Amino acid sequence: MQAKTNHDPRRSVRLPVRVEAKLRVNGANYLIDLCVLLTEGFRFKCIYPIASGQRGVVKLATFKPMAANIMWVTGDEGGCKFERPLHPSVATAIAQRHPGLVEVTQTY
Repeated sequence: MQAKTNHDPRRSVRLPVRVEAKLRVNGANYLIDLCVLLTEGFRFKCIYPIASGQRGVVKLATFKPMAANIMWVTGDEGGCKFERPLHPSVATAIAQRHPGLVEVTQTY
């Protein structure tokens, strides 16, 4: 019998953030709210429907645009994976400038 574990195969630290950004997909701009940031990607909320499987470019104020692939969308939330991961110090800087409501300290 195998013991149950709460192990999650995800490896990145999830940084809670609260920051508005623009996501450009197929020539359309969407205003999104980033709520979790990782070096590999981010989770967002958007009131407009965005389909998964598309490539987009996310723009945060004071940071250069970053290409990302929309990996999943459920309701008004979605997740993107950066084409080039952020340096950990960049992710930390964004999280410090735009802290989220809940502290997430667990590494997956």
